[in-house]
Amino acid sequence: MWRVNILLSAVLLFSGCLYAQSGQELESIMAVLGTDAPEDIEPDDVERLSSYMSSPIDLNNASCSELISSELFSSYQIASLEDYIARHGNIMSFAELAAVDGFSSGMVNRLKPFIRIGNSSFLHVSNRNSYDISLRSSLKLLHSGISYVPSWHYGLKCEADLSEWLSLGISGSRPYDALAIYPSVISGNLAFSFRKPAIRIIIGDYKARFGQGLALWHGMSFGSFSSPSSFMKKPSGISPSCTFSGNSSASGVAVDYVAGNIFISVLLDFPDLKKKSDLSLLREIVPAMNVTWRSSRGHCSFTHVQNCLMTGYGVRIPEMKSSIDAAFCLRGVNLYGEIMYDWVRGIVPFVAGVGFNAGECVNNAFLVKYMDGDLSMAALCSEYLSADKRHNAVISLESVLYQIAKTEDADKSLQLKGSLLWKFQPFSGFDVKFRLSERFRSWGDMFRTDLRVELGYSCCNFHCRCRFNMLKCKETGYMGYLESGYVNGGFSLYLRQGVFFIDEWADRIYVSERDAPGSYNVPALYGRGEWTSLVGSYRVGKLMRIYLRFSYFAYPFMPEKNRKPGKAELKMQLVFKF
Repeated sequence: MWRVNILLSAVLLFSGCLYAQSGQELESIMAVLGTDAPEDIEPDDVERLSSYMSSPIDLNNASCSELISSELFSSYQIASLEDYIARHGNIMSFAELAAVDGFSSGMVNRLKPFIRIGNSSFLHVSNRNSYDISLRSSLKLLHSGISYVPSWHYGLKCEADLSEWLSLGISGSRPYDALAIYPSVISGNLAFSFRKPAIRIIIGDYKARFGQGLALWHGMSFGSFSSPSSFMKKPSGISPSCTFSGNSSASGVAVDYVAGNIFISVLLDFPDLKKKSDLSLLREIVPAMNVTWRSSRGHCSFTHVQNCLMTGYGVRIPEMKSSIDAAFCLRGVNLYGEIMYDWVRGIVPFVAGVGFNAGECVNNAFLVKYMDGDLSMAALCSEYLSADKRHNAVISLESVLYQIAKTEDADKSLQLKGSLLWKFQPFSGFDVKFRLSERFRSWGDMFRTDLRVELGYSCCNFHCRCRFNMLKCKETGYMGYLESGYVNGGFSLYLRQGVFFIDEWADRIYVSERDAPGSYNVPALYGRGEWTSLVGSYRVGKLMRIYLRFSYFAYPFMPEKNRKPGKAELKMQLVFKF
Protein backbone atom coordinates (compact mmCIF):
# COMPACT_ATOMS: atom_id res chain seq x y z
CA MET A 1 0.00 0.00 0.00
CA TRP A 2 2.86 2.37 0.77
CA ARG A 3 4.31 1.83 -2.71
CA VAL A 4 0.95 2.54 -4.35
CA ASN A 5 0.53 5.79 -2.40
CA ILE A 6 4.08 6.98 -3.10
CA LEU A 7 3.69 6.22 -6.80
CA LEU A 8 0.38 8.11 -6.93
CA SER A 9 1.92 11.12 -5.15
CA ALA A 10 4.86 11.13 -7.56
CA VAL A 11 2.45 11.28 -10.49
CA LEU A 12 0.64 14.20 -8.84
CA LEU A 13 3.85 16.14 -8.22
CA PHE A 14 4.84 16.09 -11.88
CA SER A 15 1.37 16.73 -13.33
CA GLY A 16 0.56 19.74 -15.49
CA CYS A 17 -1.40 22.94 -14.81
CA LEU A 18 -1.78 24.21 -11.28
CA TYR A 19 -5.03 24.21 -9.36
CA ALA A 20 -5.82 25.99 -6.06
CA GLN A 21 -7.18 23.53 -3.49
CA SER A 22 -9.37 24.65 -0.60
CA GLY A 23 -7.87 22.31 2.00
CA GLN A 24 -9.45 20.27 4.73
CA GLU A 25 -12.85 21.11 6.09
CA LEU A 26 -11.68 20.88 9.70
CA GLU A 27 -8.74 23.18 8.99
CA SER A 28 -11.14 25.85 7.69
CA ILE A 29 -13.30 25.47 10.79
CA MET A 30 -10.26 25.72 13.06
CA ALA A 31 -9.13 28.85 11.22
CA VAL A 32 -12.45 30.67 11.61
CA LEU A 33 -12.67 29.66 15.29
CA GLY A 34 -9.10 30.85 15.83
CA THR A 35 -7.63 27.65 17.22
CA ASP A 36 -4.93 25.21 16.13
CA ALA A 37 -5.92 22.49 18.63
CA PRO A 38 -8.57 20.09 17.24
CA GLU A 39 -9.36 18.74 20.72
CA ASP A 40 -10.56 22.23 21.76
CA ILE A 41 -13.34 22.25 19.16
CA GLU A 42 -16.85 21.28 20.15
CA PRO A 43 -18.41 18.60 17.87
CA ASP A 44 -21.62 20.63 17.65
CA ASP A 45 -19.65 23.58 16.27
CA VAL A 46 -18.07 21.34 13.63
CA GLU A 47 -21.51 20.17 12.57
CA ARG A 48 -22.93 23.71 12.54
CA LEU A 49 -20.06 25.26 10.57
CA SER A 50 -20.02 22.34 8.14
CA SER A 51 -23.59 23.20 7.23
CA TYR A 52 -22.45 26.74 6.34
CA MET A 53 -19.74 25.27 4.12
CA SER A 54 -22.35 23.35 2.13
CA SER A 55 -24.84 26.27 2.21
CA PRO A 56 -22.82 29.50 2.65
CA ILE A 57 -24.37 32.62 4.15
CA ASP A 58 -25.29 35.21 1.52
CA LEU A 59 -23.98 38.50 2.93
CA ASN A 60 -26.27 40.59 0.72
CA ASN A 61 -29.33 38.50 1.57
CA ALA A 62 -28.97 37.39 5.21
CA SER A 63 -30.89 39.15 7.95
CA CYS A 64 -29.16 40.76 10.91
CA SER A 65 -30.32 37.97 13.26
CA GLU A 66 -28.95 35.32 10.87
CA LEU A 67 -25.54 36.99 10.82
CA ILE A 68 -25.53 37.23 14.62
CA SER A 69 -26.55 33.60 15.21
CA SER A 70 -23.87 32.35 12.79
CA GLU A 71 -21.17 33.43 15.29
CA LEU A 72 -18.90 34.29 12.37
CA PHE A 73 -19.07 38.08 12.85
CA SER A 74 -18.72 40.50 15.73
CA SER A 75 -21.45 43.03 16.50
CA TYR A 76 -19.29 45.80 15.07
CA GLN A 77 -18.65 43.88 11.84
CA ILE A 78 -22.39 43.31 11.35
CA ALA A 79 -23.20 46.97 11.98
CA SER A 80 -20.37 48.07 9.69
CA LEU A 81 -21.55 45.71 6.95
CA GLU A 82 -25.14 46.95 7.25
CA ASP A 83 -24.01 50.59 7.09
CA TYR A 84 -21.75 49.96 4.08
CA ILE A 85 -24.54 48.27 2.09
CA ALA A 86 -26.98 51.05 2.96
CA ARG A 87 -24.50 53.67 1.67
CA HIS A 88 -22.88 51.92 -1.30
CA GLY A 89 -25.18 49.06 -2.27
CA ASN A 90 -24.46 45.34 -2.38
CA ILE A 91 -21.03 43.85 -1.78
CA MET A 92 -19.79 42.68 -5.19
CA SER A 93 -16.57 40.79 -4.35
CA PHE A 94 -14.43 39.48 -1.50
CA ALA A 95 -11.89 42.21 -2.27
CA GLU A 96 -14.58 44.82 -1.64
CA LEU A 97 -15.58 43.04 1.60
CA ALA A 98 -11.93 43.24 2.79
CA ALA A 99 -12.14 47.04 2.40
CA VAL A 100 -15.19 47.32 4.68
CA ASP A 101 -14.40 48.72 8.11
CA GLY A 102 -13.93 45.89 10.60
CA PHE A 103 -12.79 43.35 8.01
CA SER A 104 -9.35 42.58 6.59
CA SER A 105 -7.79 40.35 3.97
CA GLY A 106 -6.89 37.72 6.57
CA MET A 107 -10.38 37.78 8.06
CA VAL A 108 -12.04 37.46 4.64
CA ASN A 109 -9.79 34.53 3.72
CA ARG A 110 -10.91 32.71 6.86
CA LEU A 111 -14.58 33.48 6.15
CA LYS A 112 -14.57 32.51 2.47
CA PRO A 113 -15.61 28.85 2.96
CA PHE A 114 -18.68 29.95 4.94
CA ILE A 115 -19.99 32.98 3.03
CA ARG A 116 -20.94 33.96 -0.51
CA ILE A 117 -21.67 37.19 -2.33
CA GLY A 118 -25.24 37.42 -3.64
CA ASN A 119 -27.20 40.19 -5.34
CA SER A 120 -30.20 40.59 -3.05
CA SER A 121 -30.75 43.48 -0.67
CA PHE A 122 -29.67 43.43 2.97
CA LEU A 123 -32.22 42.31 5.58
CA HIS A 124 -34.24 40.50 2.91
CA VAL A 125 -36.16 37.45 4.15
CA SER A 126 -36.65 34.58 1.75
CA ASN A 127 -40.15 33.21 1.25
CA ARG A 128 -39.27 29.93 -0.40
CA ASN A 129 -39.50 26.64 1.46
CA SER A 130 -36.37 24.53 1.87
CA TYR A 131 -35.74 21.06 3.23
CA ASP A 132 -32.43 19.45 4.23
CA ILE A 133 -32.40 15.78 5.10
CA SER A 134 -29.22 14.03 6.21
CA LEU A 135 -28.90 10.33 6.90
CA ARG A 136 -25.66 8.81 8.10
CA SER A 137 -24.68 5.36 9.26
CA SER A 138 -21.41 3.64 10.06
CA LEU A 139 -20.09 0.23 10.92
CA LYS A 140 -17.06 -0.44 13.09
CA LEU A 141 -15.24 -3.75 13.33
CA LEU A 142 -13.40 -4.06 16.64
CA HIS A 143 -10.98 -6.90 17.32
CA SER A 144 -11.91 -8.93 20.42
CA GLY A 145 -8.75 -11.04 20.47
CA ILE A 146 -10.24 -13.87 18.43
CA SER A 147 -12.41 -12.19 15.82
CA TYR A 148 -13.79 -8.82 14.79
CA VAL A 149 -16.95 -7.71 16.59
CA PRO A 150 -19.21 -5.35 14.62
CA SER A 151 -20.61 -2.17 16.15
CA TRP A 152 -22.91 0.18 14.29
CA HIS A 153 -24.25 3.70 14.53
CA TYR A 154 -26.81 5.71 12.61
CA GLY A 155 -28.31 9.19 12.63
CA LEU A 156 -31.10 11.00 10.80
CA LYS A 157 -31.58 14.77 10.72
CA CYS A 158 -34.20 16.90 8.99
CA GLU A 159 -34.23 20.70 8.89
CA ALA A 160 -37.06 22.48 7.09
CA ASP A 161 -38.22 26.05 6.54
CA LEU A 162 -41.94 25.30 6.32
CA SER A 163 -42.95 28.89 5.71
CA GLU A 164 -41.72 32.45 6.12
CA TRP A 165 -42.42 32.29 9.85
CA LEU A 166 -42.08 28.60 10.79
CA SER A 167 -39.04 26.29 10.75
CA LEU A 168 -38.57 22.78 12.09
CA GLY A 169 -35.48 20.81 13.02
CA ILE A 170 -35.34 17.26 14.38
CA SER A 171 -32.61 14.66 14.61
CA GLY A 172 -32.09 11.28 16.20
CA SER A 173 -29.06 9.04 16.47
CA ARG A 174 -28.00 5.73 17.93
CA PRO A 175 -24.50 5.71 19.46
CA TYR A 176 -22.18 2.75 19.00
CA ASP A 177 -22.57 1.58 22.59
CA ALA A 178 -26.40 1.76 22.67
CA LEU A 179 -28.31 -1.41 23.54
CA ALA A 180 -31.56 -0.68 21.70
CA ILE A 181 -31.88 -0.23 17.94
CA TYR A 182 -34.03 2.91 18.14
CA PRO A 183 -32.44 6.40 18.50
CA SER A 184 -31.34 7.16 22.05
CA VAL A 185 -30.13 10.73 21.38
CA ILE A 186 -32.90 13.07 20.26
CA SER A 187 -32.56 16.75 19.36
CA GLY A 188 -34.99 19.16 17.73
CA ASN A 189 -37.00 22.36 17.89
CA LEU A 190 -39.78 24.48 16.46
CA ALA A 191 -38.96 28.12 15.70
CA PHE A 192 -41.58 30.80 15.06
CA SER A 193 -40.33 34.09 13.57
CA PHE A 194 -42.53 37.14 13.03
CA ARG A 195 -41.76 40.49 11.42
CA LYS A 196 -44.33 42.66 13.22
CA PRO A 197 -43.67 42.53 16.05
CA ALA A 198 -40.07 41.37 15.54
CA ILE A 199 -40.25 38.35 17.82
CA ARG A 200 -38.92 34.80 17.65
CA ILE A 201 -40.01 31.83 19.76
CA ILE A 202 -37.98 28.62 19.99
CA ILE A 203 -39.48 25.51 21.58
CA GLY A 204 -37.16 22.57 22.12
CA ASP A 205 -33.36 22.63 21.86
CA TYR A 206 -31.56 25.95 21.55
CA LYS A 207 -28.28 27.65 22.37
CA ALA A 208 -27.89 30.88 24.30
CA ARG A 209 -24.53 32.63 24.10
CA PHE A 210 -24.09 36.09 25.59
CA GLY A 211 -21.14 38.31 26.45
CA GLN A 212 -17.74 36.65 26.75
CA GLY A 213 -19.06 33.40 28.21
CA LEU A 214 -18.97 34.16 31.94
CA ALA A 215 -22.66 34.09 32.88
CA LEU A 216 -24.34 32.17 30.05
CA TRP A 217 -22.71 30.32 27.17
CA HIS A 218 -24.07 26.92 26.13
CA GLY A 219 -21.27 24.66 24.94
CA MET A 220 -17.53 25.14 25.20
CA SER A 221 -16.82 28.65 26.45
CA PHE A 222 -13.03 28.97 26.45
CA GLY A 223 -10.53 27.24 24.23
CA SER A 224 -7.00 27.96 23.15
CA PHE A 225 -5.78 31.46 22.24
CA SER A 226 -3.75 30.68 19.13
CA SER A 227 -4.71 33.63 16.90
CA PRO A 228 -5.96 37.20 17.49
CA SER A 229 -9.41 36.26 16.18
CA SER A 230 -9.84 33.68 18.99
CA PHE A 231 -9.52 36.20 21.84
CA MET A 232 -12.90 37.93 21.56
CA LYS A 233 -16.01 35.76 21.77
CA LYS A 234 -18.79 36.53 19.29
CA PRO A 235 -22.09 36.30 21.18
CA SER A 236 -24.90 34.85 19.08
CA GLY A 237 -27.85 35.33 21.43
CA ILE A 238 -30.51 32.64 21.09
CA SER A 239 -30.36 30.26 18.13
CA PRO A 240 -32.09 26.93 17.34
CA SER A 241 -29.99 23.80 17.86
CA CYS A 242 -30.46 20.51 16.03
CA THR A 243 -27.42 18.24 16.04
CA PHE A 244 -26.58 14.56 15.91
CA SER A 245 -24.84 14.71 19.31
CA GLY A 246 -27.41 17.00 20.99
CA ASN A 247 -25.47 17.29 24.25
CA SER A 248 -24.37 20.92 24.49
CA SER A 249 -27.65 22.79 24.09
CA ALA A 250 -30.46 23.81 26.40
CA SER A 251 -33.96 22.32 26.29
CA GLY A 252 -37.03 24.42 26.98
CA VAL A 253 -38.48 27.66 25.66
CA ALA A 254 -36.66 30.78 24.47
CA VAL A 255 -38.05 34.08 23.21
CA ASP A 256 -36.24 37.09 21.76
CA TYR A 257 -37.70 40.46 20.80
CA VAL A 258 -36.16 43.25 18.76
CA ALA A 259 -37.18 46.88 19.25
CA GLY A 260 -34.91 49.15 17.25
CA ASN A 261 -31.40 48.77 18.70
CA ILE A 262 -32.65 46.85 21.76
CA PHE A 263 -32.58 43.02 21.79
CA ILE A 264 -34.43 41.31 24.65
CA SER A 265 -34.06 37.56 25.27
CA VAL A 266 -35.90 35.47 27.87
CA LEU A 267 -35.46 31.73 28.27
CA LEU A 268 -36.36 28.75 30.42
CA ASP A 269 -33.99 25.79 30.47
CA PHE A 270 -35.07 22.38 31.83
CA PRO A 271 -31.78 20.45 32.28
CA ASP A 272 -33.60 17.27 33.36
CA LEU A 273 -35.86 17.21 30.29
CA LYS A 274 -33.70 14.69 28.42
CA LYS A 275 -32.70 12.79 31.55
CA LYS A 276 -36.16 11.98 32.88
CA SER A 277 -38.79 9.93 31.12
CA ASP A 278 -41.42 11.09 33.64
CA LEU A 279 -41.97 14.83 33.23
CA SER A 280 -43.32 15.02 36.79
CA LEU A 281 -39.78 14.38 38.03
CA LEU A 282 -38.49 17.64 36.50
CA ARG A 283 -37.15 19.47 39.53
CA GLU A 284 -34.62 21.86 38.03
CA ILE A 285 -35.47 25.03 36.14
CA VAL A 286 -32.94 27.57 34.88
CA PRO A 287 -34.54 30.88 33.92
CA ALA A 288 -32.38 33.56 32.31
CA MET A 289 -32.69 36.88 30.56
CA ASN A 290 -30.52 39.23 28.51
CA VAL A 291 -30.96 42.80 27.35
CA THR A 292 -28.58 43.99 24.63
CA TRP A 293 -28.16 47.45 23.11
CA ARG A 294 -26.43 47.51 19.74
CA SER A 295 -25.02 50.50 17.89
CA SER A 296 -22.87 51.10 14.84
CA ARG A 297 -19.77 50.84 17.06
CA GLY A 298 -20.56 47.78 19.15
CA HIS A 299 -22.88 46.60 21.90
CA CYS A 300 -23.37 46.35 25.64
CA SER A 301 -25.69 43.99 27.50
CA PHE A 302 -26.91 42.73 30.87
CA THR A 303 -27.38 39.01 31.60
CA HIS A 304 -29.01 37.35 34.61
CA VAL A 305 -29.16 33.59 35.27
CA GLN A 306 -30.51 31.70 38.25
CA ASN A 307 -30.82 28.00 38.91
CA CYS A 308 -34.11 27.16 40.64
CA LEU A 309 -34.45 23.71 42.20
CA MET A 310 -38.05 22.74 42.92
CA THR A 311 -38.18 21.29 46.45
CA GLY A 312 -41.89 20.46 46.62
CA TYR A 313 -43.18 23.18 48.96
CA GLY A 314 -40.87 25.99 47.98
CA VAL A 315 -38.05 27.09 45.75
CA ARG A 316 -34.46 27.54 46.79
CA ILE A 317 -31.85 29.30 44.66
CA PRO A 318 -28.54 27.39 44.75
CA GLU A 319 -26.98 29.55 42.03
CA MET A 320 -27.51 33.08 40.74
CA LYS A 321 -25.27 35.14 38.44
CA SER A 322 -25.47 38.59 36.88
CA SER A 323 -23.07 40.11 34.40
CA ILE A 324 -22.47 43.22 32.32
CA ASP A 325 -20.51 43.00 29.08
CA ALA A 326 -19.54 45.38 26.31
CA ALA A 327 -17.63 45.34 23.02
CA PHE A 328 -16.82 48.43 20.96
CA CYS A 329 -14.55 49.40 18.10
CA LEU A 330 -12.99 52.85 18.53
CA ARG A 331 -10.67 54.14 15.82
CA GLY A 332 -9.90 50.60 14.69
CA VAL A 333 -9.25 49.29 18.22
CA ASN A 334 -11.52 46.52 19.54
CA LEU A 335 -12.26 46.83 23.27
CA TYR A 336 -14.31 44.12 24.96
CA GLY A 337 -14.93 42.63 28.36
CA GLU A 338 -17.40 41.19 30.85
CA ILE A 339 -17.69 41.35 34.63
CA MET A 340 -19.92 39.00 36.60
CA TYR A 341 -21.14 38.82 40.17
CA ASP A 342 -21.90 35.46 41.75
CA TRP A 343 -24.62 36.23 44.31
CA VAL A 344 -24.18 32.96 46.23
CA ARG A 345 -20.36 32.70 46.45
CA GLY A 346 -19.73 36.44 46.41
CA ILE A 347 -16.95 36.34 43.81
CA VAL A 348 -16.42 38.69 40.86
CA PRO A 349 -14.90 36.96 37.80
CA PHE A 350 -14.03 39.15 34.84
CA VAL A 351 -12.45 39.06 31.40
CA ALA A 352 -11.13 42.02 29.40
CA GLY A 353 -9.26 42.30 26.14
CA VAL A 354 -8.11 44.57 23.36
CA GLY A 355 -7.37 43.96 19.69
CA PHE A 356 -5.64 46.39 17.34
CA ASN A 357 -3.69 46.57 14.09
CA ALA A 358 -0.12 47.82 13.85
CA GLY A 359 0.00 49.01 10.29
CA GLU A 360 -1.66 47.05 7.51
CA CYS A 361 0.13 43.74 8.04
CA VAL A 362 0.15 43.09 11.80
CA ASN A 363 -2.84 42.24 14.00
CA ASN A 364 -2.47 42.07 17.80
CA ALA A 365 -4.61 40.96 20.74
CA PHE A 366 -4.22 40.97 24.53
CA LEU A 367 -6.49 39.46 27.18
CA VAL A 368 -6.66 39.07 30.97
CA LYS A 369 -9.06 36.81 32.83
CA TYR A 370 -9.91 36.05 36.45
CA MET A 371 -12.14 33.08 37.26
CA ASP A 372 -13.70 31.67 40.42
CA GLY A 373 -11.07 32.95 42.82
CA ASP A 374 -8.78 30.18 41.58
CA LEU A 375 -7.60 30.86 38.05
CA SER A 376 -5.93 33.97 36.64
CA MET A 377 -4.84 34.21 33.02
CA ALA A 378 -3.03 36.59 30.68
CA ALA A 379 -2.56 35.99 26.96
CA LEU A 380 -1.23 37.92 24.02
CA CYS A 381 -0.95 37.17 20.32
CA SER A 382 0.43 38.82 17.20
CA GLU A 383 -0.28 37.87 13.59
CA TYR A 384 1.67 39.00 10.52
CA LEU A 385 0.40 38.76 6.93
CA SER A 386 2.76 39.90 4.20
CA ALA A 387 1.54 42.30 1.52
CA ASP A 388 1.81 39.59 -1.16
CA LYS A 389 -0.09 37.15 1.16
CA ARG A 390 2.60 34.52 0.80
CA HIS A 391 3.81 34.69 4.40
CA ASN A 392 1.58 34.35 7.45
CA ALA A 393 3.09 34.11 10.96
CA VAL A 394 1.34 33.94 14.35
CA ILE A 395 3.05 34.16 17.74
CA SER A 396 1.03 33.56 20.92
CA LEU A 397 1.90 33.48 24.63
CA GLU A 398 -0.35 32.42 27.48
CA SER A 399 0.13 32.22 31.27
CA VAL A 400 -2.23 30.68 33.83
CA LEU A 401 -1.85 31.00 37.60
CA TYR A 402 -3.77 28.57 39.83
CA GLN A 403 -4.31 29.91 43.35
CA ILE A 404 -5.11 26.37 44.48
CA ALA A 405 -1.98 24.33 43.83
CA LYS A 406 -2.06 21.12 41.79
CA THR A 407 0.35 19.49 44.25
CA GLU A 408 0.46 19.38 48.05
CA ASP A 409 4.02 20.73 48.35
CA ALA A 410 3.28 24.09 46.65
CA ASP A 411 1.18 27.17 47.40
CA LYS A 412 0.30 27.94 43.79
CA SER A 413 0.71 26.36 40.37
CA LEU A 414 1.78 27.99 37.11
CA GLN A 415 1.38 27.07 33.46
CA LEU A 416 3.02 28.84 30.51
CA LYS A 417 2.29 28.15 26.84
CA GLY A 418 3.82 29.59 23.71
CA SER A 419 3.47 28.78 20.02
CA LEU A 420 4.80 29.88 16.65
CA LEU A 421 2.85 29.17 13.47
CA TRP A 422 4.34 30.05 10.07
CA LYS A 423 2.70 29.50 6.68
CA PHE A 424 4.53 30.09 3.43
CA GLN A 425 3.32 29.82 -0.17
CA PRO A 426 6.36 30.17 -2.47
CA PHE A 427 4.23 29.73 -5.59
CA SER A 428 0.66 28.90 -6.50
CA GLY A 429 -0.34 25.37 -5.58
CA PHE A 430 2.45 24.74 -3.06
CA ASP A 431 2.38 25.60 0.66
CA VAL A 432 4.51 24.99 3.73
CA LYS A 433 3.29 25.04 7.35
CA PHE A 434 5.56 25.05 10.38
CA ARG A 435 4.25 24.96 13.95
CA LEU A 436 6.27 24.88 17.18
CA SER A 437 4.63 25.00 20.60
CA GLU A 438 6.01 24.70 24.12
CA ARG A 439 4.17 24.19 27.41
CA PHE A 440 5.66 24.50 30.90
CA ARG A 441 3.91 23.39 34.10
CA SER A 442 5.13 23.63 37.66
CA TRP A 443 3.68 20.18 38.35
CA GLY A 444 3.58 16.75 36.74
CA ASP A 445 5.19 16.52 33.30
CA MET A 446 6.72 19.97 33.29
CA PHE A 447 7.69 20.43 29.62
CA ARG A 448 5.77 19.49 26.48
CA THR A 449 7.26 20.34 23.06
CA ASP A 450 5.27 19.89 19.87
CA LEU A 451 6.90 20.31 16.43
CA ARG A 452 4.85 19.97 13.24
CA VAL A 453 5.82 20.41 9.57
CA GLU A 454 3.37 20.10 6.65
CA LEU A 455 3.92 20.28 2.90
CA GLY A 456 1.08 20.52 0.39
CA TYR A 457 0.94 20.61 -3.39
CA SER A 458 -2.06 20.94 -5.72
CA CYS A 459 -2.11 20.44 -9.46
CA CYS A 460 -5.18 20.37 -11.70
CA ASN A 461 -7.71 18.09 -9.94
CA PHE A 462 -5.04 16.32 -7.89
CA HIS A 463 -3.36 17.25 -4.66
CA CYS A 464 -1.09 15.67 -2.08
CA ARG A 465 -0.01 16.52 1.45
CA CYS A 466 2.49 15.12 3.91
CA ARG A 467 2.97 15.86 7.59
CA PHE A 468 5.64 15.09 10.15
CA ASN A 469 5.02 15.49 13.89
CA MET A 470 7.37 15.15 16.86
CA LEU A 471 6.08 15.52 20.42
CA LYS A 472 8.22 15.31 23.55
CA CYS A 473 6.70 15.17 27.03
CA LYS A 474 7.64 12.04 28.97
CA GLU A 475 9.51 10.45 26.10
CA THR A 476 9.44 11.37 22.40
CA GLY A 477 6.66 10.43 19.99
CA TYR A 478 6.79 10.55 16.19
CA MET A 479 4.09 10.55 13.54
CA GLY A 480 4.05 11.00 9.78
CA TYR A 481 1.59 10.52 6.96
CA LEU A 482 1.28 10.95 3.21
CA GLU A 483 -2.03 11.77 1.54
CA SER A 484 -3.09 11.86 -2.10
CA GLY A 485 -6.40 13.16 -3.39
CA TYR A 486 -8.45 13.64 -6.52
CA VAL A 487 -11.41 16.05 -6.86
CA ASN A 488 -13.48 16.46 -10.00
CA GLY A 489 -16.90 18.09 -9.75
CA GLY A 490 -19.23 15.66 -8.03
CA PHE A 491 -16.53 13.08 -7.24
CA SER A 492 -13.70 13.15 -4.70
CA LEU A 493 -11.32 10.52 -3.34
CA TYR A 494 -8.55 10.81 -0.72
CA LEU A 495 -6.05 8.15 0.31
CA ARG A 496 -3.94 8.60 3.46
CA GLN A 497 -1.37 6.31 5.02
CA GLY A 498 0.72 7.00 8.08
CA VAL A 499 2.90 5.52 10.81
CA PHE A 500 3.41 6.47 14.46
CA PHE A 501 5.81 5.54 17.25
CA ILE A 502 4.43 6.81 20.59
CA ASP A 503 5.21 4.80 23.73
CA GLU A 504 3.70 7.11 26.39
CA TRP A 505 0.13 8.36 26.62
CA ALA A 506 1.44 11.80 27.61
CA ASP A 507 3.14 11.97 24.18
CA ARG A 508 -0.05 11.20 22.21
CA ILE A 509 -0.55 13.12 18.96
CA TYR A 510 -3.93 14.24 17.65
CA VAL A 511 -4.52 14.03 13.89
CA SER A 512 -7.62 15.38 12.20
CA GLU A 513 -9.01 12.84 9.74
CA ARG A 514 -11.09 13.53 6.66
CA ASP A 515 -14.70 12.52 7.12
CA ALA A 516 -18.21 13.29 5.94
CA PRO A 517 -19.53 16.83 6.60
CA GLY A 518 -20.40 17.47 10.23
CA SER A 519 -18.44 14.49 11.54
CA TYR A 520 -15.80 15.15 14.19
CA ASN A 521 -12.93 12.72 13.73
CA VAL A 522 -9.68 13.55 15.58
CA PRO A 523 -8.15 10.30 16.89
CA ALA A 524 -5.34 10.31 19.46
CA LEU A 525 -2.44 8.25 18.14
CA TYR A 526 -0.73 6.09 20.78
CA GLY A 527 1.43 2.98 20.47
CA ARG A 528 3.55 1.80 17.56
CA GLY A 529 1.53 1.24 14.45
CA GLU A 530 0.26 2.33 11.07
CA TRP A 531 -3.07 3.37 9.64
CA THR A 532 -4.76 3.71 6.29
CA SER A 533 -7.86 5.72 5.47
CA LEU A 534 -9.81 6.03 2.23
CA VAL A 535 -12.48 8.74 1.99
CA GLY A 536 -14.65 9.38 -1.04
CA SER A 537 -17.84 11.16 -2.04
CA TYR A 538 -20.08 11.11 -5.09
CA ARG A 539 -22.96 13.38 -6.04
CA VAL A 540 -26.02 11.57 -7.37
CA GLY A 541 -28.12 14.03 -9.36
CA LYS A 542 -28.97 17.32 -7.69
CA LEU A 543 -30.53 15.95 -4.51
CA MET A 544 -28.18 13.40 -2.99
CA ARG A 545 -24.50 12.98 -2.17
CA ILE A 546 -22.94 9.77 -0.87
CA TYR A 547 -19.92 9.75 1.46
CA LEU A 548 -17.89 6.63 2.17
CA ARG A 549 -15.00 6.24 4.59
CA PHE A 550 -12.81 3.24 5.38
CA SER A 551 -10.01 3.24 7.93
CA TYR A 552 -7.78 0.58 9.42
CA PHE A 553 -5.37 0.78 12.36
CA ALA A 554 -2.77 -1.90 13.08
CA TYR A 555 0.13 -2.13 15.55
CA PRO A 556 2.76 -4.40 13.94
CA PHE A 557 5.72 -2.50 15.42
CA MET A 558 4.81 -3.21 19.06
CA PRO A 559 6.17 -6.20 21.01
CA GLU A 560 3.77 -9.10 20.71
CA LYS A 561 3.07 -9.26 24.45
CA ASN A 562 2.02 -5.57 24.49
CA ARG A 563 0.51 -5.40 21.00
CA LYS A 564 -2.82 -3.63 20.80
CA PRO A 565 -5.57 -5.21 18.69
CA GLY A 566 -6.18 -3.67 15.29
CA LYS A 567 -9.43 -2.00 14.39
CA ALA A 568 -11.28 -1.23 11.18
CA GLU A 569 -14.12 1.15 10.45
CA LEU A 570 -16.47 1.48 7.50
CA LYS A 571 -18.75 4.51 7.39
CA MET A 572 -21.42 5.61 4.94
CA GLN A 573 -23.35 8.87 4.96
CA LEU A 574 -26.15 10.00 2.65
CA VAL A 575 -27.08 13.67 2.40
CA PHE A 576 -30.33 14.71 0.74
CA LYS A 577 -31.08 18.35 -0.07
CA PHE A 578 -34.20 19.57 -1.79
